Amino acid sequence: MLFQFLKKETKLQHFCDLHSHLLPIDDGVKDFSEALLIIKELENLGFKKLIITPHINNRFTNTNKQVLKSFNLLEQKIVEEKLSIQLEVAAEYNYDEVFFEAIKNNSLLSFSKEKYVLFEFHKHHKPLNLEHTIYNLRKLDYQPILAHPERYPFYNTLDEYQKLKEMGLLFQINLLSLEKFYSKESYKKVKLLLDNGLVDFLGSDIHNSSKYLEVFKKSLTSKNYQKIFQTNTIKNNYL
Repeated sequence: MLFQFLKKETKLQHFCDLHSHLLPIDDGVKDFSEALLIIKELENLGFKKLIITPHINNRFTNTNKQVLKSFNLLEQKIVEEKLSIQLEVAAEYNYDEVFFEAIKNNSLLSFSKEKYVLFEFHKHHKPLNLEHTIYNLRKLDYQPILAHPERYPFYNTLDEYQKLKEMGLLFQINLLSLEKFYSKESYKKVKLLLDNGLVDFLGSDIHNSSKYLEVFKKSLTSKNYQKIFQTNTIKNNYL
């Protein structure tokens, strides 16, 4: 397995992936066959658990019922394939009206006993009233995790990231950013976050087998990956 080449503590830190698009209901996998292909690859790499997080937003208006129905079908196929990997489902929310309504109704799909909620910002719009939104989440005992903070063009400095952390946000970076998968700018910012110990969770954010999987596998053997655990307290292994 790939993890035999990594330090023991590194392996333990990455038993669980908490960000993926392995249900055919958003811009991720096209069908369950592709999902199974990716899941088998991740299990072979040593992953013990996957938290699947389909988009819920203005574009992909998935309901909780639709997400759970699709997830139950995937679980059935996992049993049929006799795979031992553990699955859990939540969502990746966008910072939009759908998200705000779910907070208001206390109907968010969260994961773990800590009630973690994964969400992202719109790519081109800096969020408004963020502190108030985080307050509302915490009031309901949700723990907000910001997906891939390195990818937003409107955050660039250490001071800006530290202010987000002070508001109560946890940070989940995409390991693909270590391979300059998105842009050189995202790579520079993910290095900034890691060098300053601001990262809480690691994620694959895998959407498909053709473009994402091989780059993700490559990221797990990189020097940058092994350095993560020297300056950051990564919480994946507690999920």
